[in-house]
Amino acid sequence: MTRLYNRLVLLLLATLFTTTFPHTATAVPSLTVQDELKFTFPVPNSTNNILSFLIFSTEGDVSKVSVQTRQIKTPDGAVLPAQAATARLAADTVSPRGVMVSVTLDPAFFVSPGEYRIVLFFQSEGGAANLSSTLVVNRPAADINLPELTGQTVALTRPLPLWPASHDFLIYLRESTGRAALNDFKVAGQSVYKNETKELVPGEVTATLLPDDTSGGQAGAPGINPGGVGKLKVTLSDLRYAGTYDTALLITSPNLSGAKVVPLKVTVTDFVLFPLLAIALGVFGGYWARRLVREVRPRNQNSLHLLQFQTEVERFREVVKKQTSREAVQNLLAQIRRAQENNTLGDFAAVREALPKIQEQLDAFRKAQVQAEGEAQTNLTTLQNQVEALEQGEPLTAEESRDLHSIKDRLADTERLLRQGMAEDAQLKIENVTQLLLDLRKRKFVEYFKTLQTELLTLTLTGTDLTTSETLKTEIQALLNSNDLDKLGPKLAELKTLIETQQQRGGFRGARETEAAPGGGLADVPTILPPAPFTRIQILTAPEERIAGATINFAVADVEQIIQPDDELRWFFGDVGSFEKQNANAAHRYQDAGRFSVRVEIIRNGALVRTLSEMITISPGEIEQARAGILKDIVQNELTLSIIALVLATITGLIFLYSDKVFGSLVDYLMAILWGFGIDNSIKGFSAVLGKIGSTEGQA
Repeated sequence: MTRLYNRLVLLLLATLFTTTFPHTATAVPSLTVQDELKFTFPVPNSTNNILSFLIFSTEGDVSKVSVQTRQIKTPDGAVLPAQAATARLAADTVSPRGVMVSVTLDPAFFVSPGEYRIVLFFQSEGGAANLSSTLVVNRPAADINLPELTGQTVALTRPLPLWPASHDFLIYLRESTGRAALNDFKVAGQSVYKNETKELVPGEVTATLLPDDTSGGQAGAPGINPGGVGKLKVTLSDLRYAGTYDTALLITSPNLSGAKVVPLKVTVTDFVLFPLLAIALGVFGGYWARRLVREVRPRNQNSLHLLQFQTEVERFREVVKKQTSREAVQNLLAQIRRAQENNTLGDFAAVREALPKIQEQLDAFRKAQVQAEGEAQTNLTTLQNQVEALEQGEPLTAEESRDLHSIKDRLADTERLLRQGMAEDAQLKIENVTQLLLDLRKRKFVEYFKTLQTELLTLTLTGTDLTTSETLKTEIQALLNSNDLDKLGPKLAELKTLIETQQQRGGFRGARETEAAPGGGLADVPTILPPAPFTRIQILTAPEERIAGATINFAVADVEQIIQPDDELRWFFGDVGSFEKQNANAAHRYQDAGRFSVRVEIIRNGALVRTLSEMITISPGEIEQARAGILKDIVQNELTLSIIALVLATITGLIFLYSDKVFGSLVDYLMAILWGFGIDNSIKGFSAVLGKIGSTEGQA
């Protein structure tokens, strides 16, 4: 019975526990806030920018509640430091009636327009009641009266032509939304462009915000209050050219949604006096035009031609050395001086008669110089190959090496003279080097002849052998005396063969034996002969026909048979961009006169086999000279007629060119001059009238 009673008590206690536990859990209070936490910055009616809202508890009070700023994000997603927004609770116990939460915003962090998000975390002691809440703070963007400012035109007047224009004016800038101030306000002038183009022109644009009682902003930083008006002082300076130009003012502020551009149109014109002077200048053109047509222009044209002739002849006088060339140059200079005297005295008919003769003689002299230069270049190449053959031939004595070194120095000097166009000096050097090479060859033959004569003295010759040896000695000596060295080698070889035959027979005098050359027998006859023809570039066009604008023909004279059928020939003609792939024959047209290096590269299987080079001199083309003269005459005629036309329509020019228009550019002044000519008058008709006036004055 006692055991049953205990069981009933335990069952009753368990029933009581299960019924009271859920009721205790639901009675724990929690935290909550208003439905929407959305605010505007700057905070209305709050000088300290403090946001306020209530936090509530449910099911009783929550004690010892604290608040922390967990995260602050800018409109573009950047995270701000926690001190940007400081949250405080009015009391640490939150009841169902609510407790005020104050969030102080630091204006330094809330500058850009847009929505800022602030995450606050409320926590009670022990963590029984926690709450995370997000505040949305919207900073509205400011705006300006851009439509009112767009399309303004500023007119400037230059005090003098080519003098820079400057001007100051005011622009009234208004904050148009009335909800946000323009703080940290900045204005920057933009570049100046030609009207409706992207062509930059000289000029400077600056702007400053003038202080005003209605201006707002932070201390030390210019600004405009919401709905307020600010005055911008704009300065245009250093506008050097007349015309219509585009520029702009770039306005920036952290409170704007973006940079604002205020376009400006600027017109620059000259003072009215200067177009008057430009048109009035035509009044004096009539007299000078007649004088120009009858005297000044022919004299200037003749002077120009004579100066060109004199310049070229003077250059030839510095480089020619031969007496005949000097006499030709002096004759040309004398003719030029006589023509200059006639030109000064106004005897233009005599000058016109002398100019073609001078031109003809100068062309002939020029062609002769070009031909002499080509011959000198060919002789130089031949001598260089002879020197190369000597260096690669038999060993030279110390004296011969010194002579050869001297010859190479003279050849280098000859090449320099040719580059400078001094063909006659170069030819004199070539003749000197040719004589030195001849002496060197002759000296080696003489030494060898002496050796053979010494050997003859050791032999006993009789009969036919003696007669043959004497005959050969006489012929060899005669060839040496006449410097006919090309025929000397075979004769020395015959005498050498005769001596070797007698030596083999044992025909020595006494017991003397000849001293054998290395390998036995006498040394070979010196092979100091002119080198065989070599592969080179051959200029097929005659020297007098090598002029600018003409086709010059080239060919590779392949004497050494270097070129194979599959080889590639690359021609370089010396002027800009003149690279061509051609065969052994090539043609090229030079556009300019001068000296050019022609080069041919022989390529076989992608590898360079041989490089050939040759110098060519191109004279000025007669066609090009005639064309340039014709063009120059045309320009001078047009200039003359334009000056004559300046006498017309001074007043009408002002009406149509200056009134209500931009004037001051070079084009405007040129148009003023052309206006004087009369657009409706033909050039030929005006020339005919001028001719009649001139003939009338001549008869009077």
